Amino acid sequence: MITSEQAEKDLDLKLRSMRLLWHWGYAVRRNVDIGRYVEGRRETPYTDIDVLGTKIHPDLTVSRVLIDCTTETGVGTPEKLFWLSGLIRFTGADYAIFLRRQMLEAKYIDLAGVMGALPLSEPQLGYLEKSYRVPVDRFFGAFSRSASGVEEAFTILRKFDREMYEYILYQHWWDPPHQRVLTLASICRRIAQNKAAFGKWVDFLCSYGLSVLSLGALEFARPILAISEDRRPEEIVADLLGGRLQAYERRKLIASFYDFMTAEIRERYKQKYPVSRKQFVESLAPDYSKYFVDFVLRICDDPGAASFMTRVLDLFAYEVALGQGKFAISDILSELSSRSGSEILKPAKDAFDFAFRSGLVTQELFEEFNTSVKALA
Repeated sequence: MITSEQAEKDLDLKLRSMRLLWHWGYAVRRNVDIGRYVEGRRETPYTDIDVLGTKIHPDLTVSRVLIDCTTETGVGTPEKLFWLSGLIRFTGADYAIFLRRQMLEAKYIDLAGVMGALPLSEPQLGYLEKSYRVPVDRFFGAFSRSASGVEEAFTILRKFDREMYEYILYQHWWDPPHQRVLTLASICRRIAQNKAAFGKWVDFLCSYGLSVLSLGALEFARPILAISEDRRPEEIVADLLGGRLQAYERRKLIASFYDFMTAEIRERYKQKYPVSRKQFVESLAPDYSKYFVDFVLRICDDPGAASFMTRVLDLFAYEVALGQGKFAISDILSELSSRSGSEILKPAKDAFDFAFRSGLVTQELFEEFNTSVKALA
């Protein structure tokens, strides 16, 4: 849910906890709805997650952590821990943190351990910030204190197409990786093709969408690592269609439809259909399939560097495309890893190459990204 920062409760705790997760290696999001749909109609959400962190490891496995923040004194800690336990099970997160202004952590540590949650007070958060050498005066990217344009950008997207808005912000978390890639690619393309509707926010929305898509691409790539290099391209296309068996069934169905259709055209109109059977069946795969194959192969070439991709794309979306730019990206990148800046930037460049060739970003955004990369190299 996009909430006005002026009206949002517990904002300081949320931003600080997002910053801590960032330094732990997580890509972070705030106010993620757990949506409820009845017969395709969106109802009041079941609940929401204050802070969601997603971490891609060098082997492309995924870790997720949930954080619930509160400054209210009347909130019962045991009740919150039980609620978080259910949320962990529902979302498949690894663990959760309950963060509140004041708390005697030792009082709840046994219960929290059973629930898979960690109780944390604001003073203890400050201690962790100090222990992990978190610069306490820096708020950037998704946890910037001045990301006021985000609310306006997503409000415009909601008015343009509510389903696109809900998917890019909330719904994509529950889809398998291949479905996320397909749907987010379609959303990014529609945004890029409607520059007039989004005005100055088009580049931020495209780059934000690409950042979300990159998480799906990284999860998609993990099983591909175990496949021999000569078989990878074929497997990527099959998996993009839902897996080898589903791809076979779809091709079989569309081939049968082709045979029926061409027979009807031949018998009724005495004409030959201008598209061959092979071309018609191959059109089942999205038109950007070959570019996505190349993108995934590049991820597999250096998965360790690719694990930084989403956070780099997030930085670009907020600090460059959104125009925050308060902090030098080069300084932030140097804190991500001991690897060189060019190694960390390359997977993000591969993502933009895929997006531009597939029509998912505007020419102007692609050029702005490459200019930024050259300045950082």
